[in-house]
Amino acid sequence: MNSIFEVEIPSFNEYTEHISNNVADIRSQGLCLFRGQLVDKPLIPKIGRLGVSDTKTFEKSLFTDFKKRYLAYTTKTYSNKWDLLALGQHFGLPTRLLDWTESALMALWFATESDIEQTHSVVWIFMPDEEDILEEKEKSPFEITSTKVFSPNHNSERITAQSGWFTCHKLSDKGKFLKFETLKKYKDKLQKLKIKKEAFSEIRVKLNTMGINSVTVYPDLLGLTKYLLWRHLKHERF
Repeated sequence: MNSIFEVEIPSFNEYTEHISNNVADIRSQGLCLFRGQLVDKPLIPKIGRLGVSDTKTFEKSLFTDFKKRYLAYTTKTYSNKWDLLALGQHFGLPTRLLDWTESALMALWFATESDIEQTHSVVWIFMPDEEDILEEKEKSPFEITSTKVFSPNHNSERITAQSGWFTCHKLSDKGKFLKFETLKKYKDKLQKLKIKKEAFSEIRVKLNTMGINSVTVYPDLLGLTKYLLWRHLKHERF
């Protein structure tokens, strides 16, 4: 069985060089997605990591409740289950979606936004083919027969700011979500970059210079307050 391609990244420059030399040229005419994680954990959607005994029933109940209540917090109405699921995902609702971005720098920010105790964080690189992308969102996301990639409508500022895409994961017959990196269909289309924690401070400074920071990632007051705290921590800026 082929293993996932992995490489350690000790600096910002080596990250951008890897993307340029091993990804950008190869996928110049195709889609390339990135996912930054502070913790090196399997690619399983959040709802599949909660440890509930009946995921299917729990998911249905949670989504139904969200659908009833979300209107109190927005002036927009969503009749499409895909859009509503994407909205919930971007505001912390556990769903069967997994976040990806078209921006390699945005993913790097998510992988280094705060300090960690372990030795490294992770940026996943995913290079899907056209047949992997869900073109028509006619089926309910809860009835898909295989895990697919989809581009959400930009129904929130965060999706737009983060150049967001998703993978929508199929619930197995045993009521579990399988690790995305173990799926035969996708494992050869993935790379795993391990970002050394010693490089985090340098990376955050360089990303800020390139316009990637809390303000641009979270275009709201939460993003502003996080950015101001970072900006005024002198030790973070060398």
